[in-house]
Amino acid sequence: TPTGHLLAVRCTERAPSVYDGVAYVRTTNLQHPPTAALSEIVSSHGQDYLVSDINAGAKVKIQGGSAYVHGFEVQSVRLSPGAVQLFRKQDKTGLLWLGLIYALVVLVAFGSNYAQTYILQWCGQRIIYSIRSTVFQHIEGMHLQFFDRNPIGRLVTRVTNDTEALNEMYTSVLVNIFKDGFLLIGAVVIMFVIDRSLAY
Repeated sequence: TPTGHLLAVRCTERAPSVYDGVAYVRTTNLQHPPTAALSEIVSSHGQDYLVSDINAGAKVKIQGGSAYVHGFEVQSVRLSPGAVQLFRKQDKTGLLWLGLIYALVVLVAFGSNYAQTYILQWCGQRIIYSIRSTVFQHIEGMHLQFFDRNPIGRLVTRVTNDTEALNEMYTSVLVNIFKDGFLLIGAVVIMFVIDRSLAY
């Protein structure tokens, strides 16, 4: 299977990957599209081959130790494990950067979740404090006959448990509704971008 296109340049100095006096640079690292013929590393039956002088997007087939493009034999070299490792150095650098970026994203996500939880709890407690204070002041202003008609346990439940249910709604239910809604919308958009017919 192809592992990516390489641009070969005759060079004797140090370069990202130098093999047999030729410097190879990944086409993804170029600022402008390449105009010269490309090289490609192709794996077949556990053996890697360096196929040279091919065009971008060409289908390379390995048969009998030789490389063919559209039925015509093209120049190819069987690579030793050491040569493959030489080309893989660029992969290791890319994987290292991807690992660092992933770790940074995880840290940012952790910090964002912590800040979200803290802010929601702080806002929820402030709201519940205000509601409980208002309810308690309202109960204090009621006539004594009101307390004769309503058991104390019911009034305590109104001040504590019912307001706590409101706190749960503000800090969890509403947030999860918006979060799941955005997640659903994003999934639908990605489905249409990937394949509109399957999305329907």
